[in-house]
Amino acid sequence: MKRWLMLILIISFVGFAKTSNAQDISSFLIPEINISVIPENPEPNSTVYISINSFDTDLNSASISWQVNSKTIKSGVAEKNIEITVGGITNTTAITVTIRTLSGDVVEKTISIRPSIVDLYWQSDSTTPPFYKGKALFSHQNTVTVVALPQITTSSGALADSRVLTYKWKKNGSVQESQSGYGKNTYTFISSIISRPLEVSVEVTSPNIQTVGFGSVNLFPREPELFFYEKKPLLGIQFEKAITGNYEMLSPEIMVVAYPYYFDANRIFGDLIYRWSINGKSLEDNEPTQVFRVPNGASGTSNISLFVENPIQILQTIRNSFRLVFTQTESEVNNF
Repeated sequence: MKRWLMLILIISFVGFAKTSNAQDISSFLIPEINISVIPENPEPNSTVYISINSFDTDLNSASISWQVNSKTIKSGVAEKNIEITVGGITNTTAITVTIRTLSGDVVEKTISIRPSIVDLYWQSDSTTPPFYKGKALFSHQNTVTVVALPQITTSSGALADSRVLTYKWKKNGSVQESQSGYGKNTYTFISSIISRPLEVSVEVTSPNIQTVGFGSVNLFPREPELFFYEKKPLLGIQFEKAITGNYEMLSPEIMVVAYPYYFDANRIFGDLIYRWSINGKSLEDNEPTQVFRVPNGASGTSNISLFVENPIQILQTIRNSFRLVFTQTESEVNNF
């Protein structure tokens, strides 16, 4: 009797072990399917490419069906990719792919795509003349600020408040940890001594991390520039017409104002060094404004040159020149 009881216990134990192993193998054999979306963060009403791949099963022999917002748009053997157009900024697109392998396994994957927009705007603290209609570009060692203006929807379809989003800033692919984080939609940096083209990008996520937005901008530095303008007693500085090449003096005296572009704005007043020269001879009065007079009884040209430098930012230097053309007036001839 004891032998029969022992035999029954052994058979029961072996049967349980086989059942347990069979469940583990079945779970292990379910193939893993990977979905890729290009671009990862699409803009509204843009084209998106979606594909699947697997290292666990042969998708080239599998029956694959694609559904977009519950509507089948593509099915067949080895249909591993689709191309769709996503909706507007408040629209969510649901994509479901169903795979039936030759071995009988059925795998279903679903992803949701919420379009987003992240516009990036940048500004430099560099110098430009008053009422200048162009952009203040950045040069060596200028301070540049980039601002992100995201349009990202929440799970309810409403636009998220930019102040409650999380920002991950990168410069040339390197994460800027100190300026990244919750609500930090601006990024400020000082360009290097020798400025090179660079890319600033930002990844923006909503509080539930269900929606992600991405934006990037390429920045191209400029060398500083220097322009001359005539300043008239009644009309002021003539910013609409720069003095270049040969500039004819229409009166016995002319006031010229030098204005450097793209220098550090914090150093423009009083800190820049101006070195004027006329016909190669240095002038003692080195200010942004100079007055030039026609020599008594003379006609001809004078070469005017100016070198401007920032003593703090050593590479912010520029040189420019022009020629003043002057002739005797009729009254001067008679007096002579």
